[in-house]
Amino acid sequence: MSQFKFFKSPWLWGLIGLLCVCGGRMIYQLDDREQREEIREWTIGLLFPIVVGVGGYWLNQQSEERANAEQEQAQREAKKERESREKLAKQEREEQREQADLKYYFDRISTLVVENKLAQTEQESETYHIARALTANILRELSTERMNQVMFFLRSLKLTGYVEHTDSEEDIQLEATTLSVLKGIELNDAELENLNAARGNFEGANLQGANLQGANLTRANLTRAKLDKANLERANLWYTKLCDSYLREANLIGVTFWKTNLNRARLGQANLTGANLTNSNLERAILIGANLERANLTETNLKGASFEGANLTEANLNKTKLSVHLSEKQQKQCAVYDPIIIQNN
Repeated sequence: MSQFKFFKSPWLWGLIGLLCVCGGRMIYQLDDREQREEIREWTIGLLFPIVVGVGGYWLNQQSEERANAEQEQAQREAKKERESREKLAKQEREEQREQADLKYYFDRISTLVVENKLAQTEQESETYHIARALTANILRELSTERMNQVMFFLRSLKLTGYVEHTDSEEDIQLEATTLSVLKGIELNDAELENLNAARGNFEGANLQGANLQGANLTRANLTRAKLDKANLERANLWYTKLCDSYLREANLIGVTFWKTNLNRARLGQANLTGANLTNSNLERAILIGANLERANLTETNLKGASFEGANLTEANLNKTKLSVHLSEKQQKQCAVYDPIIIQNN
């Protein structure tokens, strides 16, 4: 309909209006009444079909535009409904795949436990390596809910490295078992958000670049674990063992480290903004270039720790154990600086 765009032009309607005004003026300037009537009728006869034609075309265009708009709206709604059905179908297929993978994993581990005596096998046996590889693979493939089903399953079979032998939450005693399929596991760059791995033995595990945001690692053993560039934002690390662990450039924003053991941990360039390290042990930890802005280091053991280039803006160092005083610049950065200086023997 591009050939009719001219009829939509305001110049056309302006010209018609101008002709009407000029014609009317000419008519009323004539002295002869009959001539005026004749010209008026002629003018009306000329303009009437133009006005009717243009008006009809305009109404037709409006009707077509409404029809096109309704059609486009119907097409958008149909597309949206189709995409919604496709998304739902994809979710259902993913659910079915995860369920099938989970069943296969449970069956394989159960077979290894019953027929191959997995719980009594040596840490470096072929059976153990198969179980650990199966566990690493399944944890990479599942949603959070099903990942935690895997962890519950492993705890039930005493395959996570620790078992409880008291009922008191305040004084839980953990006894190391002979086997953990999580020890030394390869989960680098894995999506493990909100994983419930409390009391799991991840000693020597590779979790570099893994997403552990919001994970529950209470009382877990992560000694010598590789967590460089891992995301542990808002993770729970109460009583967690992180001795000799690697946490360089890790995201530890808002993490609670209550009584956590970070002895000799490598935390260079790590982001500990707002972290709560109260009563934790960071003796001889490496904190070079770390961001400790607004961190709570009350009664934390930092004897022999390295702080070169660390940001301590508004940090709380009340009764913090240090081998030597911080630099004057870092002291001024702190919101509270009242450490206990303990000389190394």
